[in-house]
Amino acid sequence: MLSVETFCDSSINANTYLITNNNHVLIIDPANNFKTLQRFIGDKIVDGVILTHGHYDHFKTLKEVLDNYDTKCYLHKEAIKKLSDVNTSFAIAFGVNKLPDYDMSKLVAINENTNNNWFIYIKNMVYTRAYQLFNNCFCWKPNV
Repeated sequence: MLSVETFCDSSINANTYLITNNNHVLIIDPANNFKTLQRFIGDKIVDGVILTHGHYDHFKTLKEVLDNYDTKCYLHKEAIKKLSDVNTSFAIAFGVNKLPDYDMSKLVAINENTNNNWFIYIKNMVYTRAYQLFNNCFCWKPNV
């Protein structure tokens, strides 16, 4: 059964969304405390992470997620650049002077009309200066 859970553990973080289908979960914007996120995930299989855009308050715990789960992060190619830049990601505004290094094999640049084994864009994804917009919807096919 498909369900959506939303949580935010701080007034300065963005919401984190977990879309669950049976024992599989898709994480959108891992922005909150990693231990809190782990409790929400439980023993579910993490099929992927979607980063809506490259602002620090949306990817604060991405590194921990990628280090602890056998999964990949799907994000716009321009957002990848922000993961290492404290200024364009606005991490500096949160008092962060250095961002972690990411395993680039776990970051998947998504462009318009992208397909892969579980994530299919129905329409183009548009990248703006600050936000990555999902135009219409996407389909998720859990690896079951």
